[in-house]
Amino acid sequence: MTKQVIDKIKAISIHAPHAYAICMGKKPYEYRNRPTKKRSWVLIHASLSKASDFCFEEYNIDPKIACRQAIIGASYITDCITDEN
Repeated sequence: MTKQVIDKIKAISIHAPHAYAICMGKKPYEYRNRPTKKRSWVLIHASLSKASDFCFEEYNIDPKIACRQAIIGASYITDCITDEN
């Protein structure tokens, strides 16, 4: 049964500081290019990119703890709102 659940769960790749902030409860929202109808658990993948590393300080997270290119946690998608701007 557990393997069936693991095989079906999706992952979302996010720059490391934002991925850690989500998993630590410091960032409640994630903004994406496209809306999703998915309402369930997703794995949080900390990407290899260092483009957002300046945000570690904003979230008060030590960058030395960051594993990259790894699943670091999970989150539940509760809603998706489209930005009309």
